This record gives sequence, structure tokens and C-alpha cells, in this order.
Amino acid sequence: MRRSALRRPESLTDKYRILGKIGEGTYGMVFKAESHSAALLPRPTSGGSNAVEDEEPMTFAIKLVKSHKEGKNDVVLSSATVREIKLLREMHHDNVMHLHDVHVDPRDKSLALVFEYGDHDLHDIIVQSKQKPLGEYTRKSLMYQILKGVDYMHDVWVMHRDMKPQNILVVGHGRKRGQVKLGDFGLARIFKEPIKALSDVERVVVTLWYRAPELLLGAKHYTKAVDLWAVGCIFVELINTRELFCGKEVEGSNAPFQKDQLDKIFKVLGMPTPQTWEGLENLPEYNHVVQMGRERKYPTQSELKNAVKVGPGRAGAALLDLLSRLLEYDPITAKEALEHEYFKEIVRSLVCLFRGLV
Repeated sequence: MRRSALRRPESLTDKYRILGKIGEGTYGMVFKAESHSAALLPRPTSGGSNAVEDEEPMTFAIKLVKSHKEGKNDVVLSSATVREIKLLREMHHDNVMHLHDVHVDPRDKSLALVFEYGDHDLHDIIVQSKQKPLGEYTRKSLMYQILKGVDYMHDVWVMHRDMKPQNILVVGHGRKRGQVKLGDFGLARIFKEPIKALSDVERVVVTLWYRAPELLLGAKHYTKAVDLWAVGCIFVELINTRELFCGKEVEGSNAPFQKDQLDKIFKVLGMPTPQTWEGLENLPEYNHVVQMGRERKYPTQSELKNAVKVGPGRAGAALLDLLSRLLEYDPITAKEALEHEYFKEIVRSLVCLFRGLV
């Protein structure tokens, strides 16, 4: 018998050196780790035409997934975990978090998902920018890369459904320094020819402050536009360093309608009508919109320009126009957003987030 056939199965610690715990949630725990075997990474020579090999350990984020056992050997995973694994194995893009490895421990059958490591999340970057403001290039690079990732997702028929700053990571080291990565695909769905209405699977998706109006009004068949609305909310956060629509969720309610969140939206963007939003009257919770219009007077047009810190001149006008097109009741697509005038001055082949930090 060959010697390789007698080799014992590798444990997680055989393959990776755990450097420390970096997070914990209902899904499980996340650790920062390094590969024991260094990766061979091409390095340019001084002439720039050839490459030499240099050894450098690769850094990862390892998510230890919670599961439960049925019987002696069967391990049951949540549908969100199974979905995330399936989707990430099929997606390959610079701005989508790469799933490097799926490791099943031979002893207890526990599951670990091994991702490339993102040093920062966008929420932390926004918080830090309150003391040290982001440069215009940095903000533009962030938005461009986020939209590139969303555009790719939608091209392969994937809807994220939980876009928010905490789920957007930035690499801070190595050759990928400055790259933005979309992560956490636990709520993602294939939206090409779904077998049943997406709302029949999960009634409530997307964190409240980033949830599109059609979701708040109970839409059963919604589209990729829900991701673009969330991107618009993130864009405002990058500009203002705070969230724009901070509604209070009705606790214990699994109903889609959230009056306070819609109130925050209507105060800024104006009260929608069947004339300004096609299909509005067909949404299940439309009667609530009518009632809200009776209870208080909302603006008839968007007042977004008064809610966002936008600079003067052509650059400020382009920024506000793009933002307005994302935060519409029928927003533009990611592909259309990438072609917007706001991005015309960006060097698209050299988009590095950290180049513009001030």
C-alpha cells in the first residue's frame, strides 16, 4: 500500500496557525490565521519585466460554523451556511470575498470556512473618518469597487440582500492592499427564475436601515434593486459619517411593514405616489402609505440635497446626482452607476483605496 494512503486526515491546526479570535456571533466564531506552508507569490524584479518567487505566509479569516449532530455521524448545517458555500464556490471576482477552503474536522465533523482576510470593515472606516475625514479619491474608490462587486453579483444572478458597511471588507496588506471585498452571503439568493416568491422563503431581509421601501411595503417579488438602494444608503454614510434613515424597528414583529423607517425615508425623499412609483398601489402594504399621507404632510419632491454634505461645483453636483439615482424608488443598476459622470476621473485600472487617504 502506498504511504500516502496511510496518512492521517489533516486537522484545521495542521493546515493553519491560529493567530487570534476576531469575532463571534450567532453563526459561530471567527479567527485570524496563517497558513503553515508559505505561499509562493510572484514579485517583480527591479527591471519590472520578470518575476522572482518570494515566500510569504497567507493570512485568512476562519469562520467556525455552528452546527448540530443528528445520529452518530451526520452533521446538520443551517440553510444560510449551505447557501453561502454554494454561491461563493461559484463566484470569482476581485471585489467578492474569496472562499479559500472548506474544512471538515475528521474528529468531530465540525465545519470551518476559510476566507481571504480583510483587515478592515467599512463600518470601522466610517467611524474613524469622523476624526480623520476620507479623501475624495478614497470615497470614490470605495464606491466604485462596491459597485463593481454588485455588478458582478447581479450579472451572475445573485442578489446579496444584506448589503451594509459591516459586510464590506477592505484588504490592508500584501498585493491586494486597497481592494474592497463584499462578504457575508448568508442571505444571498439566485434570482433568475426563482421557484417561488423570495418573500415566501424569508419574510424579512436586509438590515432595517438599509432596507428598500418595496421590502418595507411587503413586496413578494422584488428585484436586485434592493441591493442598489442599500448601496445608496452606504454612500450617504460615507459622506455624512452617519446613517441617513435610522428608523426604530417594531420588536418581536416579523411583519415587513415598519412605519418609523418609512417615515424617515418619506421625510427626505418625499411621499411616493402611483405616478412617481409604478406599481406602488399593488404592494401589499400600500394602504399604510395612504394612511401615513393622511396623518402628516410629507414633501412632494426629494430633499436629499439638504440631508447630505455635498461640496460645491461640478464634482458636488455629480455626486448628488449619482446618489439621487441610487436612492430612488426605482434606482439605476450597478452597471449604469459605474458609467456615471461621478466616476469619469477615476483611473479604473489602478483603483486602490489607500492611495487617497488623507
